[in-house]
Amino acid sequence: GLRRLPVIASDGKLVGMLTRGDLLQAILTSPLMSPQASSATQPLSRTAPLVGVPPQKRPVSDYINPDITTVDEQTPISEVIDALILSPLKRVIVVNAERHVKGIISDVDVLSHLQEDVRPGFLNTLASWARGKTGKLSADALQTQSGKMRVAADIMNRDVVTVTASTSVQETIEQMIETRRKILPVVDMQGHLIGVVGRSDLLRILLEG
Repeated sequence: GLRRLPVIASDGKLVGMLTRGDLLQAILTSPLMSPQASSATQPLSRTAPLVGVPPQKRPVSDYINPDITTVDEQTPISEVIDALILSPLKRVIVVNAERHVKGIISDVDVLSHLQEDVRPGFLNTLASWARGKTGKLSADALQTQSGKMRVAADIMNRDVVTVTASTSVQETIEQMIETRRKILPVVDMQGHLIGVVGRSDLLRILLEG
């Protein structure tokens, strides 16, 4: 469940960090991503050789996470934060009535709009939830830099990158690396949100494929 690992030399000195994005990049550019790779040299399969279509060629819809936390554009920021804290992905997808994706909100987006002196309260609440403790932010901690309560549309990131259900796992990885996104919403052919996929999901697909 770790997002990154320190890499140390034989003497214990830190030489760098390895992230999920680094691993996806290495896998993506490896000739072993080819469906013609032999099972004898295919490290992505733990047991038997892959049968039929290799996982990197399968549609991402076969592996999406349907557990999505959504809000609409007019949801008050206090409710957005509640949804964000409860979201296992620490992301909230903003959708309209037709479930078309309009934006995405992360904890960083919320922090950037809170007054500097109340940001620690938000971070402490996130840390408490991570430890399994419940709690709510005080009204003071919800004051934005303008001093007004805002709605989701005011703080969401509108530059959302999505993939369709028919996009292959490999194309999804390429899109994720190219756009530097950690999580991609997945939509159907009509643009309706049906799930999300993250870096850890894609790594698991390839390792367990």
